[in-house]
Amino acid sequence: MPRRRKSDLFDLVKSLTKSEKRYFKLYATRQKKNASNKYVLLFNTLDEQEEYDEAGILAANISRDEKGLASLKKYLYDLILKALQDFHTVSSRSVRLEIKDKIARASFLFNKGLFKQCATLVAKAKKLALEHNELIQLLELYDLESMLATKKAGYSSQLNTTLEGLQELDHARMKTLDSLRTELHLHNLLAQLKLILYNADHSFTGDQIQRLDALMADKLLEDESNARTFLSKVYFYAIHALNYQTLNDLDKAHTYSGKLVDLYRNAPAKVRSGHGLINVIAAFGQHADNCLLLGHYEECKSLVEEARLLQPHTDHDKGLLFSCININLLNCWRELGQLQEFGEGLADIEAALERFGDKIHPGNQLVIAYNIVINLICMNRHAEALDWANKVLYNPSLQFHRDFDGLIRLIILVIHYELQNFDVLESLVPSTFRYFAQHRTDSKFEQSVLRFLRTLQQRTSHSSLMSGFMDLKRELEQHLRHEEYQRVLQYFDFIAWLESKISGRPFMEVFLEHAPLRNGLCHAAAAEL
Repeated sequence: MPRRRKSDLFDLVKSLTKSEKRYFKLYATRQKKNASNKYVLLFNTLDEQEEYDEAGILAANISRDEKGLASLKKYLYDLILKALQDFHTVSSRSVRLEIKDKIARASFLFNKGLFKQCATLVAKAKKLALEHNELIQLLELYDLESMLATKKAGYSSQLNTTLEGLQELDHARMKTLDSLRTELHLHNLLAQLKLILYNADHSFTGDQIQRLDALMADKLLEDESNARTFLSKVYFYAIHALNYQTLNDLDKAHTYSGKLVDLYRNAPAKVRSGHGLINVIAAFGQHADNCLLLGHYEECKSLVEEARLLQPHTDHDKGLLFSCININLLNCWRELGQLQEFGEGLADIEAALERFGDKIHPGNQLVIAYNIVINLICMNRHAEALDWANKVLYNPSLQFHRDFDGLIRLIILVIHYELQNFDVLESLVPSTFRYFAQHRTDSKFEQSVLRFLRTLQQRTSHSSLMSGFMDLKRELEQHLRHEEYQRVLQYFDFIAWLESKISGRPFMEVFLEHAPLRNGLCHAAAAEL
């Protein structure tokens, strides 16, 4: 058995919500009245630490030595998990837990010889399991039903225990096993697909393409009718939505992500109980992404409003829902020219980012901040845009987002130009050149922008400046003929910005005019995202 890391208990304590921490302290006192003080003391000590410090724990005299502390930590770790199980069983009772409880009680009744009472509970649990496609629990109930059939008791009104009934029971068990095999296999295919896409990052090797083709050739993926249960359909739709995104067939990706959202819409019990809510949020997010790529902005906004009705229980799920809603809203506000709504909502977004803190994935924080930068530029609020751009630049996830990594540095230069910080540009452009030379492959798009900005000091006349803008615009339009650069416009429309400088018109006005071109190019580059 692998040994638990010393910081595992610390990480677990830090992951708890305020409600979970409060419940644990009550639970610990109830479970261990005589010894609870030292467990709660250790818990509080870990909760107060910013980083794991074992020497600090020993100094608090919670335990005499490291061996005693290791034993104490192991017990506390298990006690927290038991408290969490109890807390979420009470606060967010799911259908699955309800069925499990009924099975446990039915088993107790069977062992007591109370077969009629047992049959009543089995029948109720079986009804729930069938309604909610809880296949593993259904198999357990079939076993109980078979055991009841061997007992000669008067409960035939509850279950069919005739010979014919047992034959039907065996047929139902085999059918359930077949459905469960399908469900598990589709789940595994989805996990494989996600791993292939994760490892591929932005480009595919020949081996990865072969693996993807082999995965999608699986017979279960040939026809939707192969997915008969709720979860089988979830996996089937998710696999096809991801695959069609990869193949750049956004219309079909939109169709399958829409089917997945519809599936969740028609399963309100599962949503209300919190069963798989993280997957529900992800499904809404994926469908909204497809709407954005296709330019279906009103549909995207409608999805966001619907997602607001979801009721996550944990801070983690609340942070995920916040990210899903606001990443899409920020894009929609910009693409629809509804920047007044953005301006009115920005303070609430800032407050939520502060409130959720590390419950929002750093990558999502990065995307939210980046979109705020672009929206502020569109509103000519360049000083605020610069503050947010620096938040993006120093986000720890930036190293994992190559597109943002390069573009945010170019956008910072654009912002300084708009603010007329020419002294800053004089030193910042060369340092940005050096950064790209050291950390990135040669990008003609970026090099063109940097070369132009480097010549700004020499362009002292209006005609010289306009000529430079026009030359750069033609150069970038040439680059955009190549697929590898087309996704740039999804992040910042340099062409619209240059045209606004040349024509003297507001950037946002030109930006909205360029929507058809931008959507077409982003559609063509979707396989690269």
